[in-house]
Amino acid sequence: MRIVQIPFCFFLLLLFLLIASSAVVAENEKTIRILIGNFYKEFSVSGIGLKVISIEGGKKSSYLFKQNILIINRAKQGLKINKNYVRGNQFIVSSTAGELAINGIAYGGTIALIPKGEQEIQLINEIMLEHYLEGLISLELSPQWDITTMKVQAVVARTYALYQRTINSGNSHHMTSSVLHQLYQGIAHATGTTRRAVKETRGEILTWNGQPIMAVYHSCCGGKTESAVNVWGEDKPYLRGVFCGMCTAYDKYFWKLIIPRGTFYNKLREAGCGNGSGIESVLDIKRTSTKR
Repeated sequence: MRIVQIPFCFFLLLLFLLIASSAVVAENEKTIRILIGNFYKEFSVSGIGLKVISIEGGKKSSYLFKQNILIINRAKQGLKINKNYVRGNQFIVSSTAGELAINGIAYGGTIALIPKGEQEIQLINEIMLEHYLEGLISLELSPQWDITTMKVQAVVARTYALYQRTINSGNSHHMTSSVLHQLYQGIAHATGTTRRAVKETRGEILTWNGQPIMAVYHSCCGGKTESAVNVWGEDKPYLRGVFCGMCTAYDKYFWKLIIPRGTFYNKLREAGCGNGSGIESVLDIKRTSTKR
């Protein structure tokens, strides 16, 4: 067992590193499902040797396309793919090259298309965990940072992804591609350095009681991190608030939020607190140990 010293401000207090074991390496060989987004207009899927599998009521049908570009729209009972109407509740798009592009943005693995409502199509990228990590590191960190920092990011991002995959195993996707989870914009952002960071930390995750921790992190904490119990209502011994002096130069270290009077009154009414008339001042009656 090794202890990793994080050189920048992660939202972590205790870091327990599990060295590569057969169990962890096996986890790395699995895929992860990332919600790319919800599309309401036509979009393109491009690749070499495109194949679409439609799924309806447990029955699967395969369609091979000679074209390297598919124009996809929502259609009644399924999708319109180029000029073809294809029935199904879910569609899996793959290519013989193992790489696809959605509106020109490259993704590894496969893309699931799930029709929602009358116009919406939900896109989910299923990709090998390690390839996913290679593409996100340079978005979560400056590409100019050193390899040691990127290796730390790889360990934390891998841990977070495995945690989310565990708690969302029964859902259509494990994470989104935004900062709500981890920023991911396909495989084009993978570099030689990010691939090296992922390869040299293969099988390494942060654990608590033998399980991947909820390894949340952020770009700026405002000088103090918050304890998990005050954010999610659940105490996690490895997520306790600490002081941090690493982000004082960040342009969002100080911030303010202006709430229009009408919006404020509406929120009061929604909370059952009258219509807001007659309010002279607003006081905070409770703060956490970090003064939030």
